[in-house]
Formats: sequence, C-alpha cells, structure tokens
Amino acid sequence: GLVGEGLGTQIVRTLVEGELGGSIDWNSREGQGTEVVIDIPLQYLRNGPITEPVPGV
Repeated sequence: GLVGEGLGTQIVRTLVEGELGGSIDWNSREGQGTEVVIDIPLQYLRNGPITEPVPGV
C-alpha cells in the first residue's frame, strides 16, 4: 500500500511500536483512502499488569 512518510507517521510508529509494544499496519488504496490498524497489548498499565478481566474489552 501507499504509506505516508510524514512526521505524524513517525510519531505514531514510535509511540505504538516503541513505547507501547504494539503494532501498526496501514492499508492504502489510491482513491479509496487509508485504513490504519493499531494493536496495543493491554497487559500492562501504569500501575502494573492487569490481573482481572477488563469489562467491555
């Protein structure tokens, strides 16, 4: 697909992949737009690992 090379792309990639341990995938189709899929693990929050199910997730 067509992936942007701008500052915003780099900021998002650094945050998601570097700081949050997640992954990001762009699916672009010319004339149709771009779909961005971000996966961020919910294992760790600021106060430590999640030990109980999170309602609604």
